[in-house]
Amino acid sequence: KHQKKRFFDVVHSLILATDMSKHTELVKRIKDNLSDSESYNPLSTHEGVDLTLSIALKCADISNQARPWRVANRWNDYVYREFYAEGDNDRQAGRKVPPLFDRESN
Repeated sequence: KHQKKRFFDVVHSLILATDMSKHTELVKRIKDNLSDSESYNPLSTHEGVDLTLSIALKCADISNQARPWRVANRWNDYVYREFYAEGDNDRQAGRKVPPLFDRESN
């Protein structure tokens, strides 16, 4: 039971690591932990493991712009299609549409 909870906690923290509204908080956690780099072992605690996994996923999540323009632009189009579809669903359900998901204003 403990492993199942731990698994869901890790997945939850990884999902949040890809949320750009949490970017500054994640960068602060990284800097705070690395400021004592002589003694810091990120794999010695659950928090350290979570942070290490969050960094890896964050890098993968935002790495698209490092690809060749043709590939990056194509993926960018796919991402915006997904965002706009979600915004359309929000609008249709009467929910507030986040600015990034609003095809009418973005």
